[in-house]
Amino acid sequence: MSVTLTVLLDILIPGDGTFPLPSQLDLAAAMASHERFGAMAAHMIEALPGDFDLLSKDEQVEIIRRIETEASSTFDPFMVGLYSLYYVHPMVLAAVETTSGYAARAPQPDGYWLKPFDSAIVAIPAARGPQYRDAGTGTSS
Repeated sequence: MSVTLTVLLDILIPGDGTFPLPSQLDLAAAMASHERFGAMAAHMIEALPGDFDLLSKDEQVEIIRRIETEASSTFDPFMVGLYSLYYVHPMVLAAVETTSGYAARAPQPDGYWLKPFDSAIVAIPAARGPQYRDAGTGTSS
């Protein structure tokens, strides 16, 4: 299963000069042994032909597209597991930081630096007051 899973993951996330291939992260082993995603990987491998890793890349891609279309109940959860494991790996987080310029972390509780807000830009609309009907009385404000 691990060779087939490794080939499959590298097709689904091909990597580039910045982002690593899943095989460079040993993601197949992590996914196969994961408490939640291991079963999803096993179901996906069951949906593939036994000689999947020996087929041409075009044939592999065609098989993956067919499974995505015809067996979305297998494919969709598998992709959730794959992305969940890939995008928390430290090498991928470093690539995200390099590419985006932002720290690869949740924005809260630390937040991101923002320019100070200039309340003058909303002074005119704010001076108009509420522009809605009061639900209790039906009158406009």
